[in-house]
Formats: sequence, structure tokens, C-alpha cells
Amino acid sequence: MCLPLPFVNERGTVQTPQHDPIQALSKRIESLKVAKDVAGLRQLVKDAKNEWLPTKNAEYFPIILELCVAVNTTASLQPDAYKEMRELVISVIDSPDEKPAEIVGKLQLLLQGDPEYSRGELKDESWLKERRTRTERWLMVSKSIHTQFLAIPDPSGPRYFRVSPPPETGFPDGVSPSAIKDSVLRKQYEDAIEKNRRNVELYRKKRDLKDFEMYFAKNAQRQLIEAYTKAPYNTPELEQLLSASILDANTRSAIVDEVKRRIDERTTVATTPKTMPGPKPGVVTPPTAITWRTDPRLQVLISIDLASPTVEDILRELRTATQVELTRSDEIQNHAPALGSLSVRGLPAWQVMNILAESKRVEGRWEASGLGYRLLSNGTIAHISDFENQPGPIALIPGGGSDRRTAIVVILGINLGLLIVAVAYWFVRTRRSHKTGIAAATNLQPPSPSED
Repeated sequence: MCLPLPFVNERGTVQTPQHDPIQALSKRIESLKVAKDVAGLRQLVKDAKNEWLPTKNAEYFPIILELCVAVNTTASLQPDAYKEMRELVISVIDSPDEKPAEIVGKLQLLLQGDPEYSRGELKDESWLKERRTRTERWLMVSKSIHTQFLAIPDPSGPRYFRVSPPPETGFPDGVSPSAIKDSVLRKQYEDAIEKNRRNVELYRKKRDLKDFEMYFAKNAQRQLIEAYTKAPYNTPELEQLLSASILDANTRSAIVDEVKRRIDERTTVATTPKTMPGPKPGVVTPPTAITWRTDPRLQVLISIDLASPTVEDILRELRTATQVELTRSDEIQNHAPALGSLSVRGLPAWQVMNILAESKRVEGRWEASGLGYRLLSNGTIAHISDFENQPGPIALIPGGGSDRRTAIVVILGINLGLLIVAVAYWFVRTRRSHKTGIAAATNLQPPSPSED
């Protein structure tokens, strides 16, 4: 399905094609998404790559983004569908056509993680080559966003909520130009309104794109760190690529330092595992014969406070507290917070692991991996909105376990107690008022007439 290209009408002006086909495509994508029709979405992906892109029609780019988001949320656990979606995204990003920076950035954000590496499809030399290519693409998109931001001109003056008409008119700010009868003054006022409109529009564009640039940079940095902490390690290559990027020196150093720290941490844990105090201190038993809930190393009590933590933020705290190698599969998202907040006091590490795995934004399960554990997908699609809706907070105290019903019961109990106190107070006040009323009525009764 192709859209008509722009054309020149009989007056010599370029006329934009009708938006009806675009709207029809958008409605079709939404209906397929609601119906979870993966086959229908995959067919549209093929159409987009083979038919839409060759037209070089810029109106297709927002629809391609909408389509890729639908595939990513509907068929994220289907490798073939993900692969087709990924190929479409790469085709759009790598094409030489002029594209809106924000759309390109949002498409690139769909490629976070390296699930092919976790499935063993990318390893050794093939992974080294692909990792470099993906890193270059992330840095290229980051540069493209910044370049388009700089290309937006600055506003030519201040912005006004209401434009003032020429003082000679005597009219208040924001008056309709039609109220000004003098044609010269009316033209001055109309020009001032148009100038203000352009300034407001330029300011909004620059502000919105700057906000998105910062959001994209944060996710890009996280992606680079995670990619280069996957074996085989090659930190010098990362340093080389970063040195040629637009990132400032402090950001480049922070990325490299974090990669080195994680590599050192994982190497140390893998080669010289530490034992934690437990029922039977000694040599760490490979966790293949025990479940992670009963692992003595995970009985250590921890206390943490994290605001909007990602999966890696929580795993880092757990690794530090337990000295157990805890990792995640690339199928476990890390671009959005796993929880709104996490506040625990004296809770066993395994219960925190359980909280993380049961989060609707994670939908994971733990399995033994070497001397540690790996967080894998449980097969349920994680509920994450398109861009960063925050989940609610979780706060637990010792004895609370991972079951939120305890907290709910406590809250209901407190509310019930307050209700009982309120009812008792009302009952006492009602009784007192009743007695006071009787007494007052008795005192007001007229005296009985005396007998003559």
C-alpha cells in the first residue's frame, strides 16, 4: 500500500497528498495491535520495507514508528517478528533521506538490548563486529539529534501570552486585529502577532528537542555500558569510538569508568567467589542443586532506598550486598524503571529478588547460572507504556516478605480502626446530646398548678 507523492498543481505550487491513507494505516495498525494480530503487523512491516521506504515520502516515517512500537509491544518475545522489526528500523535509520530527529531517536530506542547475544545467536567475532556497528549507530543518531537541534534558529525576540496592539489604537492586549480600523496600524499589529507566533513555535521546538536529546543520551549511555560489559570485552574500542563522538569528556569518562568497574566486578566474582555468613560457612556450592530462595548467600539482610530504579540498579545493589553474580537476560527490559521506588529494611536478598522478578514491568524468573543466578523472561509481556509512565512505589519492612497483601492488610486494619474510633466517638456524642436534651426539656416544663 503506497501513498500518493506530493505534486505540482496547475498554479505551480506543491500540493501535499491527502492524509486519508495515512489515517487509514494508523487505524489499521491500532486495530491489529488491539487484536494482537502479529501476522498482520508482520505483513505491514514487510510492506513498509519494500513499498513505503522506496517512495521517500516523509509522511511514512511517523507511521513506521507507530508500526514498530506496535510490533515491539505485541510480539516482543517472538524472535522472528523482532528481527523483522529491527531490520525495518535499521533501514530507516541508515537511509540517506532527511528524517525528523525525534522519530529516528525513538526508532533507535526500540533497539535497546542485545537479545541475540543472550540467545547465543551472536558470539565471539560476530558479536564483536555487530557490537561495534550498533555502537556506531547509537552515536550517529545522537549526533543527528544534536545537529538538528542546533539547526533550529533561536527566537528573534521575547514571547508574549498576548501581543500588544500599537498604542495609538488604545485597545487592550490580545484584541482581535479586525477591531482596528486603521489599515496601517492593523498591519503592524498582524505582523507583531505573526512574529510572536514564530518565536513561540521556535522556542517550543528547541525545548522539546532538547528534552528528547537528554532522554536519548541517557538511554544511549546505558546501552553502550551494557554492550561493552558483555564478553569478549574490548574497552579500548569503546574509548576510540567515544573519542570521535560529540559526547563531552566527562560523559565519555563516566561511561568508560562504569564499564571497567563492572568488568572488574564480574571478573572478580567469577574467579574468586566470596562466601557470606550462613548456616554452613565454607566453599560456595554451585546453585544447581538448591533454589535461589534457600541459597545461604541470599539470606543476608539488606536495606536499600531507590527512586525509579531500573533492573540493573537493583541488581547492582544485590550484587554488592551478597557478592553473588546476578545478571539479566537482554529480554528483560532495562530502559524504563522496574519499580516506581524500592525501600526495604532488613529484608533477605532473595525476597528483594522475588519483588524484582514479579514486577509487571519485568515479568521474570530466576535460574541458576554458574555460581550465581540469571533473571530471564517468564514468557509474559512486560506492561510498559510507550515512553516512561512511572509505576507505583514499593516499601517493605522485615517480615513483610514479597507478598504485597501484608501491606494491604495493614492499611485496611488501620482504616478499620479509625472507622471504629469515629463511630464510637459519634455514639458517645449522640448519647450525651440526648441526655442533655432530656434534662433541658425537664427544666423547661411549666410548674403544676397549685390547688386552691
